[in-house]
Amino acid sequence: MDEILEFFKTNKDAITAVGVVSTFLISLVSLRFTVKNNKAVHYVNSVTKNRVDWIEKLRKNMAEFIALLDTQDLTDKFIELDDFIKIPMGENLKRLNQTGSEIKLMMNYSDDFDRKIMLQIDLIIAQYKRFHLQIQQSIFDNKTNGDTVFVPNTEIMGLQQAMEQSSADLLDNMQVYLKSEWNRVKYESKGKTYEKETQLFDLEELMKKKADPNYKNDVWKRFCINTKAMFKRVLHSHQLSIIIFILGIVILVMCVPDMVKDVVGWFS
Repeated sequence: MDEILEFFKTNKDAITAVGVVSTFLISLVSLRFTVKNNKAVHYVNSVTKNRVDWIEKLRKNMAEFIALLDTQDLTDKFIELDDFIKIPMGENLKRLNQTGSEIKLMMNYSDDFDRKIMLQIDLIIAQYKRFHLQIQQSIFDNKTNGDTVFVPNTEIMGLQQAMEQSSADLLDNMQVYLKSEWNRVKYESKGKTYEKETQLFDLEELMKKKADPNYKNDVWKRFCINTKAMFKRVLHSHQLSIIIFILGIVILVMCVPDMVKDVVGWFS
């Protein structure tokens, strides 16, 4: 023990060397974080561009889907039965199915709000199919009655109104969804991490704002939710474990001389 204590007394360079090694290790970790951060920046830029393109494509597909649901021309004016038969409703139904499938493939089936929109799309397509079948039945009835003009029945009008309401509900939800995704792009393009809990809260706030334009965002609640989510993520990160490990080594190195003195004194 005396030899060890004497070694540390007469060879202060050894402690300096340990410090240099610790500094070198910290520098390596810092360099690794820097390289990783640069890669993250390039990744964010790439993802941001792709997400902007994705939002634009989703907006166009949804606009086309909503446009295909416009059936007012079929019931708001008199149409000769022979001309009405030529209307390509079957082709419209095919395009509606295709566009609806494209929209659903662009969405995340694991998110509740995404699933809600996908279910709305399925409901609307089912309504349109019933509307189409009822139109065909009405045409047959009109021909049987010897009518020369298409006469929509009450069931057709009811289906049309239900489809209009479903279309309006889908449009409302899609406006909120696209706004939420655009906010996410703006947030993540700055290199920030958009916590999942914060995203869900912001989505709820947008829905409230959509329903009531005078609604005031709960800024304080958002701050608390975001802070809690951030600390939770940091506490479970590998980086924190590495930092704690390095700090432990540094503290241990700094305490070694005093520990040796205490041990020597205890055996003396």
